[in-house]
Amino acid sequence: MDIKTPMHIAITTDDNDRWAQRYNKKRTHGHYVDYPVFYDAIKATVKLGVQYILYTFSIENRKRAKSEINFLIALLM
Repeated sequence: MDIKTPMHIAITTDDNDRWAQRYNKKRTHGHYVDYPVFYDAIKATVKLGVQYILYTFSIENRKRAKSEINFLIALLM
């Protein structure tokens, strides 16, 4: 079976804030801890030849506090 690499993908992260809360950490700590995993996923997709990678926010993510959204954006830049 010949599997083609997609030209583009979308990625979103989930449950990082709940993970942090479970361990009595700030919500942003969960995103910070997940960043190396997220970055490794991005590197792997580039290595496979994916040309366009889009980070997406779910409807629920848009309901987050403005400060948390700004933290996520800054973390990704």
